[in-house]
Amino acid sequence: MNMKLLPNSELYDTGYCALFVRGISPTDILSQISGDEYRPVLVDRMEAEAIKMAGEDLEEEDVPELDIDELRSSGMICADGPLLRAGTHDDWCFVIESEGPYLAKKEIIQSVSRGTGCSLGPEK
Repeated sequence: MNMKLLPNSELYDTGYCALFVRGISPTDILSQISGDEYRPVLVDRMEAEAIKMAGEDLEEEDVPELDIDELRSSGMICADGPLLRAGTHDDWCFVIESEGPYLAKKEIIQSVSRGTGCSLGPEK
């Protein structure tokens, strides 16, 4: 298959990951992934990309509709890990990582699938 046929292949040259889980809120799934209490901040795709690109150098003019202090206190402006976005459709929750394999780690998948009846095999 030619990679040029895949949507977003130009946009995300290192690929992207997505998780889909039924019956859990975006806040709860992000807390399970991070292992910390998560306080969500509503951002759109363009704002998320601006946050990711600027990182800790993010300034108010980069995302004029958002509160920079709220972003900092929520942990969104941080170089320590991936920037994840989450949302819902019907009773499904999804989490998207724009670039990178963080969400594909076995321990992440096991964490979010625990208690759902899904199995990746025995934990080692």
